[in-house]
Amino acid sequence: MGFFDYVRFEYPCKKCGTVLTDWQTKDGLMAIETLEIGDINNGGLIYTSCDNCNMWNQYKVTINYNNDDIQGYVSVYINGKKIYNSTQKMISNIVLEDTADFEDNA
Repeated sequence: MGFFDYVRFEYPCKKCGTVLTDWQTKDGLMAIETLEIGDINNGGLIYTSCDNCNMWNQYKVTINYNNDDIQGYVSVYINGKKIYNSTQKMISNIVLEDTADFEDNA
């Protein structure tokens, strides 16, 4: 088992709708820290398995930045659907692309 980080993020399972909160990534510090979604390396993956239906949920994180250093407005999208807005420095939006389409039957 390798090192990873936890990601503070809530999103429903793409199969059953259960809200998933146990996201992980290997595209951060890999120090078993808890990161915000905006702290993931651009192009990195977040992933988790649903305890309710065993569906593997995995998304590629793309972060788009503002052109200036002021506090910016961020919108988070998954597969083209806006899921929330917040403020973060220099980030204009975060796009998550579904990169897994198989069921985890383990």
